[in-house]
Amino acid sequence: MEYPSVRCRAVVDWIDLEIHTVKPTNFMTVQKVFRQIQHLPSDVNPYVEAVDEGPGGAASVFRVRIQDPKNSHVLDSLCSECAEVMPLQSNNPKVTAIEIAFDAYNSSPEQAARFYKYITFLADKSNHRLYRAKSDITRGTPLNFQLLISHLAEGWQVGIGNKSDDCYQHIYWKTTDNGVTLPPSKHRARVEITLRGASLPMKD
Repeated sequence: MEYPSVRCRAVVDWIDLEIHTVKPTNFMTVQKVFRQIQHLPSDVNPYVEAVDEGPGGAASVFRVRIQDPKNSHVLDSLCSECAEVMPLQSNNPKVTAIEIAFDAYNSSPEQAARFYKYITFLADKSNHRLYRAKSDITRGTPLNFQLLISHLAEGWQVGIGNKSDDCYQHIYWKTTDNGVTLPPSKHRARVEITLRGASLPMKD
């Protein structure tokens, strides 16, 4: 079957970087430094977490989550500019997690169902489920293809594996972003894969 109108795009949804400061500081200081870097769009607020926080909140190892990084050069320059303000043990941060998304625009919930039905790599062969709001009870993924399409159209999403696993997959029909309804032109079928730990292709 051909889909001449479908427009596909792969993006890095977010990436977690681990940095080591020369001197102990706190996450608020690190977060402020990253948020003032010019390469970041004004609507992007890096989330910073202290990894080895001690008494008084001081730490020297931090994880910084960057949403929608445009390319690796941007990440390199971010860390270089950060090091100019706050000395780091290395200008080459360690990637600790990454989420990659594949979008199919001009499609439909059926395309999201096809992503699931014809997926060739599974993060977990047995842990598949449908979920929606936190208050909803999760359901098993239906064997009936049309029923799966209906669930996805109603806002249900497919989770494969656990969110805390080294590899987690997520498939859904995306119509909102951060709680804001998207215009119809930006509705799309989406499959996401989150990699961390042993599943990361990046090596130390």
